Amino acid sequence: MAWFKRQEKPVKQTPWEQYQAQTKAQSKRPKVKANLPNLTALRRNQLRRNLWLVVTPIVLLLAFFGYMVSPLAKVDLVTVTGTEITPDQTIIDASHLAKSDLILGLLMNPGKVTTRIEKLPEIKAAKLQVSDWHNVTLHVTEYTPVGYVVRHNQYHLVLETGYIEAKGQTNPNSNYPIFTGFTKKSCQR
Repeated sequence: MAWFKRQEKPVKQTPWEQYQAQTKAQSKRPKVKANLPNLTALRRNQLRRNLWLVVTPIVLLLAFFGYMVSPLAKVDLVTVTGTEITPDQTIIDASHLAKSDLILGLLMNPGKVTTRIEKLPEIKAAKLQVSDWHNVTLHVTEYTPVGYVVRHNQYHLVLETGYIEAKGQTNPNSNYPIFTGFTKKSCQR
């Protein structure tokens, strides 16, 4: 028997084994807990800011789509101003406005409605205006009447453009001059 202890040769460690031994030695040291009282408040503020960035566009989109579905987004009342010769209903019919038309569509393309109205021979200009979210007002400018022409014992109104209304009246309504003895050839330009 040997009274002495046999010395073992040191085993060379790989770099990985050295790293593992080093981290094992460091983990045995007591950990110091950092005192960061503002960290939770900072995280809470960032969370609120991020929440607002996500929630605000969603709420705006919901409000927009809610408006588009509601009756406020559709035409409710159509009024006509500036007419003396042409009946209001004729202008409303020419505009093709209906209760199912969206106000947003009218605001984006008002020229579509005004060109329909301006196709009437009595109308010089038209303008569309939206009030109270869903009421439409059509401002109309008519051609000036020049006088009357007598045909078949009826008085037909003549406008400044030379247009003669097809619908006649038995008595003239205003003090415009009455033209007689004209033919179609003499009325044309």
